[in-house]
Amino acid sequence: SDANVTQSQSEAASANRQIQSAYTDLKLIQQSFCNFNQIQPEILIDDAETVWNEVDGTGVSLNLDTGAFVQGNNSLKVKLPHYLLPESVIGHKELERKLDLSNFNQIEFWVRSDTTIETGYFELTLYDSEPFLAPLDVFSIPALEKDVWTLVSSPMSELESDIEVKGIAVKFSAVTAQMSSDRTLWLDEIKAIGLSPICIGANLPL
Repeated sequence: SDANVTQSQSEAASANRQIQSAYTDLKLIQQSFCNFNQIQPEILIDDAETVWNEVDGTGVSLNLDTGAFVQGNNSLKVKLPHYLLPESVIGHKELERKLDLSNFNQIEFWVRSDTTIETGYFELTLYDSEPFLAPLDVFSIPALEKDVWTLVSSPMSELESDIEVKGIAVKFSAVTAQMSSDRTLWLDEIKAIGLSPICIGANLPL
């Protein structure tokens, strides 16, 4: 009967509200746990306190900038001519010590641009060998607002313990057209983090 259908719909709606309420409570618990549990493994890849001295491409310059930084006393300032070919490496650095990143699942770094740019123009890459030709992992730099520091947080590929990261680079993306004008980027505080699975992503793990 219509009365039974109405009752069933009401009960279903009530059950759905209870589920939604419980899920909201779990999300709050998740957020509180992740905010409270700040002691998580991390390793510094590059702090931009020493200049990258390997420059690829005519017209590229790499310098330390003491007037614009997030951590420490400097950032890496990268000046780029617009005529560099897509997918070309802009600059790279051999790390002072090889890094085992097998226990880490997230990379974080700060980036800034002197102009507003769309996503996909630039990439940060990790390498396990020289010359820096085949990257271990590639992290796209997102859209950036002019003169605003942006914290980029991206999932890392799962690396085996016998693979050591030896170098880092910034490069043009292969899928983006050539820039219309010269650009300047700043990079700072590049690190790998081992996040708890419950803190990764917006949804609760099932």
